Amino acid sequence: MGTWVLQRSHRLLPEIQRWYDGYRFTGQEIYNPWSVVNYFYHGCQPHPYWVNTSGNSILGELLRHSPEQVLDKFETILQGGSIVTRVREDFIYSEIYKNENALYTMLVTTGYLTTKRVIDDDLGQQAELILPNRELRSLFRIEVLDRYHSDRMGLEVEALMRAFAAGDLATIRDGLSQYLEVLTSSFDAQKGKEAFYHGFVLWLTATLTGDYRIRSNRESGYGRYDVAAFPREPGGSGILIECKHAESAESLTAKAQEALRQMAERDYDAEFRAQGVERVLHYGIAFCGKQVQVEMA
Repeated sequence: MGTWVLQRSHRLLPEIQRWYDGYRFTGQEIYNPWSVVNYFYHGCQPHPYWVNTSGNSILGELLRHSPEQVLDKFETILQGGSIVTRVREDFIYSEIYKNENALYTMLVTTGYLTTKRVIDDDLGQQAELILPNRELRSLFRIEVLDRYHSDRMGLEVEALMRAFAAGDLATIRDGLSQYLEVLTSSFDAQKGKEAFYHGFVLWLTATLTGDYRIRSNRESGYGRYDVAAFPREPGGSGILIECKHAESAESLTAKAQEALRQMAERDYDAEFRAQGVERVLHYGIAFCGKQVQVEMA
């Protein structure tokens, strides 16, 4: 029996590493023992076991009260990137909402983030911080999505984004309309125009990061796409989203169709082809205040 467990553990090691490895203490990398034990107890099914044992109210509260620059950094690490900051051992909890360094220090000491490397500079040391594993990535994704949660919503974010993956145009239109109506003000939508809507869609795609690699504003073909989702599993379909701001409700459809033409003419599919993705779902989305039109190709 012991030999069988060891042999199976060896085959499953890459999955266990993705989900539960990555914590670093005094130069040593360790797994989350609670999650690994539960992984085997539940028939080797990957799941955020440690995440579900805690209320995570601290993280949710921090995200809800964090300024935009902090949320931008959280979005970076959610996509697999890192942030560089000074981790202070002498911080006090009253500083968390006032000082970014104190916030990140608390997230490291509580296990939500881990140190990739320490950087020496003229002022001392800085730490490059990352999410330890997929288990924590799932938690951050959930908490980020809570920023868009409302009891008045008839469609959860995950269902909306599954509609993007399935090509369900009617659900996409209805879902985006709901979220724009409930969660944005006309003033917010006017401030950044396309930049605002681009960010709005990018935050919504956070729920896809388990199955897709999300990229934003990257060069591909002869231009830069707004949002692209690359499937993690071979044979999956890619998702490409281009956002446009319309000056009037009457021009919404024309603007959404313009977005589709832009993707085709500038060959935004080039990066997908380079990664072996054969099928790409194209969405041209036009916004005008709280109104939206979605076209698909």
